[in-house]
Amino acid sequence: MYANPTPVYGTFAPIVSPEGIVAFGRDLESSRQVWSSVCGYPGDYNYREFYRDIGYDADYEYIKPYIAHDGVRVNTGIKYHRITGKTENKDLYDVQWAMDSAEKQAGHFFDSREGQINNLAKYMHNPPIVLCPYDAELFGHWWYEGPYWLYVLFKKIYYDNCSYKLITPSEYIDKYPEIQMCTPCRSSWGANRL
Repeated sequence: MYANPTPVYGTFAPIVSPEGIVAFGRDLESSRQVWSSVCGYPGDYNYREFYRDIGYDADYEYIKPYIAHDGVRVNTGIKYHRITGKTENKDLYDVQWAMDSAEKQAGHFFDSREGQINNLAKYMHNPPIVLCPYDAELFGHWWYEGPYWLYVLFKKIYYDNCSYKLITPSEYIDKYPEIQMCTPCRSSWGANRL
């Protein structure tokens, strides 16, 4: 978005640097929907609470034989609660409720991308590309239901009447080799981390 000159199509088309390096911009809307625990899908109150674990929740004498040999409490991976909200009193996790949320949100993501792509396509020479990169640890680790959400989304893309298709950046470059030349701005996912 902040390359020089400003990319004509923003993050919805790649740019190529004067040195010949092709860069794709990350789509902010889809990033927020999937990554944010505040306004994105992973914060849904029906999803499993990552921070509650019987290694810390269970009575100490009960859990002692199952934790670290020195008696230090540790995560066991057994989690009985759902996010519930910003409260210490968490409700019990209900698998069906979580799956229902994942299915609904996969449909929302599908529809959002379809609307976004169809709207952008009216103003672009080549089809827009919406790059949706996420850290792999989000799916299944931080967001326990994430793999199921992906499964439902990919099924919808394959089986539903979908106006877009999944494509890799290199496939996009092969199909649409005419790319605007720009000098990307400095940026880093890990800025100010040493």
